[in-house]
Amino acid sequence: MLALLFNLKQNLLNHLIFVLISFFLVSLSGCSKEEDAINPLLLKTSPLTDIKHYSAIAGGEIISEGSTPIIQRGVCWSESMNPTIADNKTNDGIGAGIFSSTLSGLKSKTTYYVKAYASNNTETSYGNEISFTTFSMLFSTIVGADGYSFALSEDGFLWAWGHNYAGQLGDSTLINKDAPVFIGSGFVKVASTDGHTLAIKSDNTLWAWGKNIYGQLGNGVIELNNNIPQQIGSDFIEVATGDFHSLALKSDGTLWVWGRNDKGQLGDGTLVDKTSPIQVGPGYEKIAAGERFSVAIKTDRTVWTWGNNFYGQLGDGTFVDRNLPFKIGDNYEKISVKRRHCLGLKTDGLLLAWGDNNFGQLGDSSIVKKNMPVEIGVDFNEIAAGETHSLALKTNGELMAWGQNLNGQLGDGNFSLKNTVSPKLIDASFTKIAAGYGHSIGLKNDGTIWVWGYNNYSQLGIIDLGVVWNTPIKLEIN
Repeated sequence: MLALLFNLKQNLLNHLIFVLISFFLVSLSGCSKEEDAINPLLLKTSPLTDIKHYSAIAGGEIISEGSTPIIQRGVCWSESMNPTIADNKTNDGIGAGIFSSTLSGLKSKTTYYVKAYASNNTETSYGNEISFTTFSMLFSTIVGADGYSFALSEDGFLWAWGHNYAGQLGDSTLINKDAPVFIGSGFVKVASTDGHTLAIKSDNTLWAWGKNIYGQLGNGVIELNNNIPQQIGSDFIEVATGDFHSLALKSDGTLWVWGRNDKGQLGDGTLVDKTSPIQVGPGYEKIAAGERFSVAIKTDRTVWTWGNNFYGQLGDGTFVDRNLPFKIGDNYEKISVKRRHCLGLKTDGLLLAWGDNNFGQLGDSSIVKKNMPVEIGVDFNEIAAGETHSLALKTNGELMAWGQNLNGQLGDGNFSLKNTVSPKLIDASFTKIAAGYGHSIGLKNDGTIWVWGYNNYSQLGIIDLGVVWNTPIKLEIN
């Protein structure tokens, strides 16, 4: 009987031990499965960087991978919320750590949602969701200068290409660019001439870069050049660049000037150069600058000029320089200046021109310089003066061009030693225009950029140096 009780007790004890061991093994197995799982709290999506119109850099961090190795990691994205690897994904390696990659093939001006992901043998886990929007490829502003160009997209992204000997492109180098390069974001205005550039950001801060041998950057010093944009001031709304001097308007209508002043182009009553902005007067609304002279429109629509007058570019009926602003007309809406001649547009659409005319760039059917405004035509609404040629848009959308055409800058399909001395119809699909030193740029109503003319420094944004285009060709910015 005692033996029977002993055996029963032993069996119960063995069974209890078996149960305890089984429970321990099950619990251990359960812990292993928990460890195999990827804890979402240990998987993070990193903020996106280098966002463009067609790509962005995305990534994440895996702090811990658990007991089962991570065999794939990366980011996934979609135009809809809660993206998964079934949408779009990158493969950025294995294991824990920080990773990143480029999302390519994106659409411009589109919102995307991104998550980091990690996969082991049993599951895929996702990090936090981040959204971003690619920028627009519709452009609002174009600038043609001497061997280089700028374009500003409608959401403030600035691009530049061409000659860069003084760092005027603002990409931190002195290397010419044969295709558009991205300079920065947040810009609303840009102007550039003869190697120096001014720009205004959306917060009304003024930035400058490029050549600075006369203090035309306004940073208080004389230097060979500066290839990095630097802030000069605040509360500015308009900028204009001459060959070695600069103009800017503040929101209160005051005009500020700096740089070279040997011909009185600063309009401060002296011939002394200025390396920092100085105020010269109130009541201004629009500004332009050429080779050692300046032009401005006041809020009452009067137009004022000052500086060098060798070619009659002041339009005051003389060839005498002035170091103070002088009124030359009324009812002006727009002005455009490049080098030594001026175009002026009145409020009723009447186009006038004055100054140098050795290539017929005034459009008055002659090659004789004019020291007073002469009437060119009616029904115009956009104007652009180049070095030796001119462009204008009529109210019906027609693009007219005249002046020198040696490099096809008129866009009429010809190269000619003979100057075009009166406006010639070129196209009927442009909404904005810009003229440089031997090249031209146009914006079409779909926001695309078209270029033509001289390309010796890739100022057209096309790699084929020295090749010229005598008809507009679409510029691809990638």
